[in-house]
Amino acid sequence: TFQGKHNYRVRVCAFFPNDSNSLAVSGCKDTLFLWDLVTGEKKRALSVGNNKMEIEGLAVSTNYKALAGGTDKVARLWCMETGKLLREFVEHKGPITSCLYHSSYNMDGWMTTSQDKTVKIWDVHAEKSALDVKMDHGAGIRSSHVDKQHLV
Repeated sequence: TFQGKHNYRVRVCAFFPNDSNSLAVSGCKDTLFLWDLVTGEKKRALSVGNNKMEIEGLAVSTNYKALAGGTDKVARLWCMETGKLLREFVEHKGPITSCLYHSSYNMDGWMTTSQDKTVKIWDVHAEKSALDVKMDHGAGIRSSHVDKQHLV
């Protein structure tokens, strides 16, 4: 239990697929934490420097990358090993509500959903969305799931 390790509630967390001893965690602030579950110690804290922003979506990959997005409408791709910010994706018109990682067909797939009713699949090399899907319904998208054939 990491109770009392930070001053706000946990909103999102994710285990790294190839390392069950590391956990990425964020809550109602602009900071992403990396915890060592064996020692209980905080290994890294990454802040976007916008204390009015809240992280609402988080996804992690097998190579220690993390995509986090939230109320400032920006998705940020971090290297959790070095703490380096790799990319910022700024195309959403509404707050980001979830982030996804999916690896298939020899490609890393990073996706975000938003209250702007879109799903964006990002091309990390071009720093823009490779595919936008606009959902035709009355509300923004809160969460999503992906497998080898479907995005839900």
